[in-house]
Amino acid sequence: MSVDEIVMPIVLAALMFGVGSSLQRDDFRQAARHPWLLIFGLVSQVLGLPLLAVGLAHVFELPLQPATGLLLLACCPGGAGSNLLTYLLRADSALSVSLTSTSNLIGIVTTPLVFGFAQGLLPQLGSVSPEEALQFQLPLWQTILTLLGMVVLPVLFGLLFGERFPEAARKVEPVFRKVSGIVLIGMCVALAVRNSEMVFSQIGVLFFPVFLLNVLSMVWGGTGAFLMGAANPQRKAVAIEVGFQNAALALTLAITVMGAPPLGMAPAVYGLVMFISVFSWHVIELLLRQRRAVYPE
Repeated sequence: MSVDEIVMPIVLAALMFGVGSSLQRDDFRQAARHPWLLIFGLVSQVLGLPLLAVGLAHVFELPLQPATGLLLLACCPGGAGSNLLTYLLRADSALSVSLTSTSNLIGIVTTPLVFGFAQGLLPQLGSVSPEEALQFQLPLWQTILTLLGMVVLPVLFGLLFGERFPEAARKVEPVFRKVSGIVLIGMCVALAVRNSEMVFSQIGVLFFPVFLLNVLSMVWGGTGAFLMGAANPQRKAVAIEVGFQNAALALTLAITVMGAPPLGMAPAVYGLVMFISVFSWHVIELLLRQRRAVYPE
């Protein structure tokens, strides 16, 4: 067993524990005021993103390996980093945390099932032999057990910890998030270094599909929430949740469940794209706030 196969599940579990410990019952009560936004956000993540990934794989004529990595990423639920971005952009934190936790809890079933369905829509799968196609499949029960141990249980334990020790949870959750995030970045860098030749060959292939997956999903989420009459904080929360996937989970599934680290290239590139998106959006938001302060309406 490699170091990646040991460290990645621990990092993912720590991130999910942090998500759980940040939850409060009041978050669900506030989010329940917008039930249709919750449903729209979840359906967009579970069904909309995988279909978008299949469409992008068609448009860019991606080879089977990067197409599968892109689809795996799109089938994963929302990432823990979306909650931090929601806070920075002054969006609806209760709605964001509720969407993140719910999508990760139901992801134990939706991730493997939707991946199996959407993968059948990839024409690239027909270009390889059945034996070769097996290495690109996501084993159903192994995936469910993996998600149960690395996502569902840590979220539930984090929730119980937050309920039982609220003061400690408020202190521990940022530490979990920062340390886990640093380790995750380190794992991505290590993966890129070990597969440097593949990274340089695939980054040009994957960058624009991954970038469009991120941007178009955010636009879809924000536009849908706007058409549903949501206020600005809720629109931003839905856009962030739909647009930011759990890259750590995608990496873990690629490495530990599928045994195919090259499939982690798409999530690794996605991490770079997310950083660019977050930084750009945050800068634009700061500039708009300064403008409103100088030129109040």
